[in-house]
Amino acid sequence: MLVLLLATGVIIPSFTRFQSAAQYDWTVRRTLVFATEARGLAISSEHPVVISLDEGSHALRLTAKPLDVDGDGERTAAPPPVNERTPPELRLVPVPRDVDVRLEAGSREGDTLLRFYPDGRADEGTIRFQQEGRAPTLLTINPRTGRLTLQEAQP
Repeated sequence: MLVLLLATGVIIPSFTRFQSAAQYDWTVRRTLVFATEARGLAISSEHPVVISLDEGSHALRLTAKPLDVDGDGERTAAPPPVNERTPPELRLVPVPRDVDVRLEAGSREGDTLLRFYPDGRADEGTIRFQQEGRAPTLLTINPRTGRLTLQEAQP
């Protein structure tokens, strides 16, 4: 009986850590796919696509947005047509509560929107993932090409 209790005391915490690490890895990889989809949608729909962090649901949101060139909140281009190719709200990627995710975007101070444009370019930006006990993981976007790079940052 004592052996079973000791084994249970070791196995359950190990399983919990394994499950948490797997969720973190899945979230990072899913976000990479999500951002690649955003770029592809911007190119195929010929309208900008934005990734933002939805604080309320702790999820990343992909949205087809009207172009805001000036950065002043005013629409400077017509909104994208709402049809099967460019839904205004495409989807959410949930982020586990124990994962801290931050969007660090563009040259505009305080900007937390990552934009992909119809010509394949993107705003310069990074999606930063952090979980207790792990080094941060960075998903960096090249502004010229819109290509995405995944790397582990220094703690």
